[in-house]
Amino acid sequence: MSIIPHYTVHSIPTIGATFKRVNNKSEHSIVFVGDNKSLPDIQKMVKAGIVSKEKYQSIKNLYHDKYDLVFADAGMGILHGDPRDSLESTADRVIFLHLEKLPEEFDTTFTLASEGKRYVIEDSNEHSFYIRTMEILNKEFPGMSDEWMTTLMNNLRVTAFNAGDVIMKQGEKSKGMIYIILSGSCRVMRHQ
Repeated sequence: MSIIPHYTVHSIPTIGATFKRVNNKSEHSIVFVGDNKSLPDIQKMVKAGIVSKEKYQSIKNLYHDKYDLVFADAGMGILHGDPRDSLESTADRVIFLHLEKLPEEFDTTFTLASEGKRYVIEDSNEHSFYIRTMEILNKEFPGMSDEWMTTLMNNLRVTAFNAGDVIMKQGEKSKGMIYIILSGSCRVMRHQ
């Protein structure tokens, strides 16, 4: 595993880090942004000559580049980041820190960190999930051809989510995926 530390922009000097690991030729990455001011606040500091443009861009990239997980400071106020900093994130999941409650406008887009949650980065090879998926497909789509079943099963990816996680973001473009709940339950929330 490689650990790439970075400094943040905060009243108290703090650091964050990107954790990267290659497994079976696929790279997995987690970013812990660390305590950090909001991007608009940092941009003002760039204009005032306090923070370099390069520093601003490197922090902005932490919020917007593709990672498996991004743990972002979203405590708002004068010392912390803002959930809006992550609106353009291409990460698989963004989890917010420094918040007691996720503002309603973000509850269909992001996840709030809380005790006891697990975040799976490398999927397990659980054969029972494949069998359960085939059972569900056979039940819900009787008469599905072997070719379609093979196509779906060849592209199967089992993912675990925590209670309260956002699986699909409201208004997000389709990624061409079909979701099958193998265990547990989910609910749909929609804001008009």
